[in-house]
Amino acid sequence: MDLGKLKVGILDGRENWATWRYKICALLRGIPGAIDILEGRKVMPVPPEGECSQNDTDKFEKELEKFVTTESNALTAILANVSDETIQKIMRFTKARDVWQELHRLFDGSEEDKAYDLCLQFFNYQRDEEDDVSTHMSKLKNLWEKLKTEISKEKPCELPDIFLICKILGTLSDDFFSFKSSWLLMTKNERTIETLTNQLCAYERALQNKDSGRNQQEVLATTKTKVFNKNKAEKGKEFCKYCKQVGHTIKKCQKWKNDGRPPKPANDKQDREKTNSAKTEKIQGSRMMLNVEMNSLGSNISDYWYLDSGATNHVTHNADFFISFERFSIEKQVVTADGKPVKAIGKGSILVKSFVNGRAEEIELTDVWYVPGIKKNLFSTLATQDKHPHSTFYSSTESCTLNINGRVVVRGSRKRNGGLYKLSLKNEIPAKQPEVNLLNKPDLLQIYHERLGHQNKRHVKSVIERELGVKLNLDSELCEGCIYGKAHRQKFGKRERANNPGDLIHSDVVGPFSKSRSGFQYYVVFKDDYSRYRYVYFMRHKSEVASKLRIMLAEASALGHVVKELLTDNGGEYICESVRKILQEKGIRHRTTMPYTPEQSGCSERDNRTVVEVARTLMHSHEEFPQALWAEMINTAAYILNRSGVSSIPNKSPHELWIGNKPNIKNLRIIGSVCYAHIPKQQRKKMSKKAVKGILIGYENNEGYRIWCKETNKLIRSRDVVFNEAPLPSDSNVPLRSLFDTVESDEDRQVLQPEENSEAEEISEPVENPVTTTDAPQICDEEIPGNLQEISEESESVDCQDDFHEFSPMKLRDRSTLRKPQRFEDYIMTLVNEIAEVKTPDTYKEAMKSENREKWIEAMNSEMNSLTQMKTWSLKNLPAGKKAISCKWVFKVKTNPDGTIDRFKARLVAKGFLQKKGCDYDQTFSPVARMGTVRAILSIAADKKMCLSQFDVETAFLNGYLEEDIFMKQPEGYDDGTGR
Repeated sequence: MDLGKLKVGILDGRENWATWRYKICALLRGIPGAIDILEGRKVMPVPPEGECSQNDTDKFEKELEKFVTTESNALTAILANVSDETIQKIMRFTKARDVWQELHRLFDGSEEDKAYDLCLQFFNYQRDEEDDVSTHMSKLKNLWEKLKTEISKEKPCELPDIFLICKILGTLSDDFFSFKSSWLLMTKNERTIETLTNQLCAYERALQNKDSGRNQQEVLATTKTKVFNKNKAEKGKEFCKYCKQVGHTIKKCQKWKNDGRPPKPANDKQDREKTNSAKTEKIQGSRMMLNVEMNSLGSNISDYWYLDSGATNHVTHNADFFISFERFSIEKQVVTADGKPVKAIGKGSILVKSFVNGRAEEIELTDVWYVPGIKKNLFSTLATQDKHPHSTFYSSTESCTLNINGRVVVRGSRKRNGGLYKLSLKNEIPAKQPEVNLLNKPDLLQIYHERLGHQNKRHVKSVIERELGVKLNLDSELCEGCIYGKAHRQKFGKRERANNPGDLIHSDVVGPFSKSRSGFQYYVVFKDDYSRYRYVYFMRHKSEVASKLRIMLAEASALGHVVKELLTDNGGEYICESVRKILQEKGIRHRTTMPYTPEQSGCSERDNRTVVEVARTLMHSHEEFPQALWAEMINTAAYILNRSGVSSIPNKSPHELWIGNKPNIKNLRIIGSVCYAHIPKQQRKKMSKKAVKGILIGYENNEGYRIWCKETNKLIRSRDVVFNEAPLPSDSNVPLRSLFDTVESDEDRQVLQPEENSEAEEISEPVENPVTTTDAPQICDEEIPGNLQEISEESESVDCQDDFHEFSPMKLRDRSTLRKPQRFEDYIMTLVNEIAEVKTPDTYKEAMKSENREKWIEAMNSEMNSLTQMKTWSLKNLPAGKKAISCKWVFKVKTNPDGTIDRFKARLVAKGFLQKKGCDYDQTFSPVARMGTVRAILSIAADKKMCLSQFDVETAFLNGYLEEDIFMKQPEGYDDGTGR
């Protein structure tokens, strides 16, 4: 027996759970022991403990095999009869009992909730239109018996049958109105379930016989526009009692409408006479045809819905059904087969309840035509299938179903003798109905709007309807006068924020300021929208924005960020050809704000205020700095905000989101506080001061400080600084070591200090390097001798005592006092002049035009031969999606120790700066010897009195292997022309 082919129906939810469980249990009873396993009465055999005989082992194996087979068959039978959606909910279980219990939990509920659920099902049950009376009563009786059984489990009691009788009568349609009236006339003893069942079935048969002779089939189809004729001669017979004119009635009187009078009700008799007359009238727009005669529509208006497979739209005759409505701007018609027109007023949406398997589901019908002349509501299958491509329609002689996404949505039934399918739909009357029959005069509201001084149209409509009794349609017509007099700015709303660094960069130019010490008057800010990290560049002119933009993009690229969009204002510094070319090269979209709308770039505007306010506060909080130091304060403010400001991610700084590591803020000190910078021994005399006093104005990288010496008006950059500030809570665990007793022999520390012979720089603001990938802004262009280092916490303070020099094995002269012998000055100048006579070309073209052209060609041929012998490359066609980097020739003249020319050297180098870290390479190597190694060799040779020989390795290659595929263009002058 193939259990996978035994079908009892698919379980698809609570709707058919009860019947499905009954069927599947009947199927499982055919598998011996399956029900016992599912209900837990039979469990998996346990192997015998301890030593056992062969018979016991064989018995256990047989029982285990039987149990596994039975359980597998039960699980197969269950899974073959549930939907894929249900399998998704139970597929985590592998045991049949676990699957069975999960199905009960999903669809049957707990025992405590079962009685409650049955009560809700019973009282909410509605009759399916396709069910006859006997089927309907059978379903209710089954539900009633289940409810009685569950309630009796909790508390033994007998529910009276009057609940069931009232429920049956309450679910009957209006066709059974007379039956329900006669039922109440019966005695109490006669009102039993059996009597109700017999009489209802008999009454239903009588209704079917009564309606068997009627043919009410109605089919709608689209047709072309048709011209209707009216009798011109009859027009002269009409007389208007309002304007006293001939040719029309009050119903069509233009003066009546212009005066704001309410519309007159239609006269059915007059309308029929006008429709059948021979007057000519052209109706524009689409129309629908009813392929039955007008008299076949019937005189009784029905609220039932009937299925029409040929109609392109749903149609209703009742305006009370609409929850939204829109009148047709161009009149449309529905025409009967005998040529009689029926007017379509408009279209809208309707809510109906569909009853399927005893449950009600709310459905919204859209684009429903309002046709008062049709007496039946028509449901279009074509309109439904247009909106739901995965819907299907099934029909038989007496029933039909409409499925959407495999689920039954609508059911219908009809009689055997033909007719339309009557659907199990019930109309939902909205609490607030749209005004369908409005006075459709578009300019009337505008007239009252202007009369009442251009007040709000909604208020004007309310006043006119209240005071004059005229109903107006609230249109959206523009009033030019209101636009001129009341125009205001639109709401900006909330904008979308970036999700990754570089997705959006805000930029703005701030200034002009008074000139700084370096002549700067402006600064430009580039702020990342995601991390809130900002780059600050100072400028003398606004035209420098393009160069600063290129620097910022290079910094972002070095960090692995791809800038996708730049948001700026419409300033000329951004709307220029140089900026456009840079953005076009990088593939960056440029978005600008509307004129005079800084709110669209609120991030830049707010950041400008924040940075300037912080800088102004720093400038005036302690020491009163001169105005020329504004650039230093701006740069310091950006440095601090990048490390401690707000970002898009809580508890993370902009620096951490943009740079990728957590910043160290232990080096932050109070701006304007007095500090003392250490003077290296190379810049002081034996008994000179070892520190200079200054004022902190900023930070240099992550370890240095920028100090302003007020007396000399000089800028000092140093890492060995002692501050005189109040102890901060965060500094309690950061010991500050005195630098006055630093060991003099520490030659690695060299800091610029202002003395008479020192080269201390004038104060200069940041020019090229802003707050960048290094932790502090590079704010000085000038070269400053010495390392900029921070206070060293690892080294200890050493007191200067008399025996200090015992630490050094030998005493050396001060290297700064050494001078080259004067006898070598002429020799050196002669050597320089001899070398200078040979000009080294910078490019291949210069080499080909130089006097030493042949020697340079020989040098290039030697280089190419070496590269070919070493099999450095192979010629390939460039794969799709790859980019080839360029290469260049580097020329150099090699000289002998005496200064004479040794040889001409040419090297072929790839332009590695065109590669992207992480994409084209991960590591870089420099094939040079460390200076420490060279010093060690020289010292050993001097100590051992050895001779040193120097030699050069021709075509030296790095001992490494390329893991990446690097594609390079062929060298200039050696391209074979194949395009490889």
